[in-house]
Amino acid sequence: MTENDEMPRWDVAIEGMVRDEFRKQGTALKLGDFRRLAADYDFRLDDIMETVFLMLMHEAWQYSPDAADTRSLSHDVLVELCTKKRLNDQDLSGISGGFAPRD
Repeated sequence: MTENDEMPRWDVAIEGMVRDEFRKQGTALKLGDFRRLAADYDFRLDDIMETVFLMLMHEAWQYSPDAADTRSLSHDVLVELCTKKRLNDQDLSGISGGFAPRD
């Protein structure tokens, strides 16, 4: 394993915060949970979602869509959302399923 392989690919502080929230709730997190965490901990929702999307891309977390989803979170969509940096409500619309760690 090279030194670069050992570097986190996302914000580990945000990862810890969302993982802790998942443990507290005991169920998959929804966008509303991330919005609340952003407000409670004075984080930008963009930063939280970028971390979550990166964890999805690297298969550390998983997304379970629900019947109300109108947008898929394919690899291409995740890359687009991560590179945009400033997300708005329209960018996140149609994502109503749950996010959870794989382990």
